Amino acid sequence: MIYEVEKLRRQQLIDLKNSMGGAYGIIERFKRGGIGSPFMFYDSGWEEADRLNNLVDEPIRMNIEKLKNGFFFRLAERTRTYIVPVLKKDILKIVLTKNVPERTCLLTFHFNEIPSLNTWFNLNRYHEFSDYLKNTHFHQNYTGE
Repeated sequence: MIYEVEKLRRQQLIDLKNSMGGAYGIIERFKRGGIGSPFMFYDSGWEEADRLNNLVDEPIRMNIEKLKNGFFFRLAERTRTYIVPVLKKDILKIVLTKNVPERTCLLTFHFNEIPSLNTWFNLNRYHEFSDYLKNTHFHQNYTGE
């Protein structure tokens, strides 16, 4: 389910984070080298996000916030931010594919209960994303070129 962050009350956002094991404290964030992924762009896969994507002129930016037992997949368009909470155990596979002629990379997330998510980013950021995926919980499910 996609939640519009600005429509959530503070307690609702806290409850969502707690359902994912809670957020990391400031010291834990430093020890981990941060909890957020590099920015990428939404491509396809989630029906609600596809509808949103059809309404905007610019690509929807995305990143991932790591929580103790899961992740918030954040989608941002010009004026609104959305989150999709996903538990670690619900991530089946992650595939990172280079598209050299297009100078992009496709990053696909496969999940248990929800449709796959396709994102993309510029090819020159391949190593940045590859390192991020190897250094988080994703490393167990990650397949790269």
